[in-house]
Amino acid sequence: IVSKKHLLVALRFMATCFLKARNGEERSREGERLQQERCYNL
Repeated sequence: IVSKKHLLVALRFMATCFLKARNGEERSREGERLQQERCYNL
């Protein structure tokens, strides 16, 4: 069972990861997609 705390940490991490993918140095669509995939596959 995953505790709520772990869930919140995971959600926050994903949100941060997603924002980095959107605002990151790689502004191209391809770079954005690759960065998001990298985040979700962790």
